Amino acid sequence: MKNLLYILFIIFAGFSTSVIAGDSDSKASAIITVKAKSINEYNVYPNPINIGNSLSIEVDTKQANFVQVFALDIIGNKVFDKELLIETGFQKFNIDTFGFQPGIYFLHIMQGEESEVFKLIVRH
Repeated sequence: MKNLLYILFIIFAGFSTSVIAGDSDSKASAIITVKAKSINEYNVYPNPINIGNSLSIEVDTKQANFVQVFALDIIGNKVFDKELLIETGFQKFNIDTFGFQPGIYFLHIMQGEESEVFKLIVRH
């Protein structure tokens, strides 16, 4: 099917989303924007991503705080875990995917009571 979206994602109730995705012929990547109920907006891209490339996480926040970022594989094994200090304003962080195997992962971004979960596809 030509019009398959490359990206699937999971969000919790109360969040708004926007997705830019291509069909299977264009090989376009997707950008996900999730705006939480309170203060943060996240962009996670590219998705799908090839092993060895950097996954970018952009954060725009009005309040400095620590953010826990971790990735679980499809059976729940933690393959990445990092705590980041997010300053006020716009910031961009990169995650190296060299330690990932091809497959489906769930990327969690947690700040205080807020939690975002993205379905991440890693390819060869």
